[in-house]
Amino acid sequence: VYEGDSVFTGEGSEARIRLDEGSDLLVGENSLIVLTNRAGEMSLDVQYGSLTGTVAANQKVKLRINGKETEIQGTTGAKLKVRADGKVSVLEGQAQVNGQTLNKDEKLDVVANKKEERKDLSDIKLLEPRDSQVLFLKPSTCQMRLLLMILKSATT
Repeated sequence: VYEGDSVFTGEGSEARIRLDEGSDLLVGENSLIVLTNRAGEMSLDVQYGSLTGTVAANQKVKLRINGKETEIQGTTGAKLKVRADGKVSVLEGQAQVNGQTLNKDEKLDVVANKKEERKDLSDIKLLEPRDSQVLFLKPSTCQMRLLLMILKSATT
């Protein structure tokens, strides 16, 4: 892969990018990443979709996300997800994103330069369906998202 090349993944596919300094990034499905070299530094332009991966300890990865130059520096065990809409999430470990420290499960909107607050959902109780009952929904997008959120919150 050379400077100026694009990595595109279609539906149901992914690609792995391993940078020279040791960072290992997975390009998610339906994503477009353009590799650029500015002043001798490699930069990844996340135009569509997402990247997930590890950033090597004390290494910096330069990204362009939604038109915003972004620098991510990893610590031991830093695993992140970067979306083209500007959201950066720390999945494991700790990382510096544009100078701000993010811990596991924290997110930063790099376009608005604003951390997203964690939401405590521990007091949510599932009212329906009750034990042994089945809930039938018409398969609309909103209902499916709601069902997935309910199932996710019930398992955590």
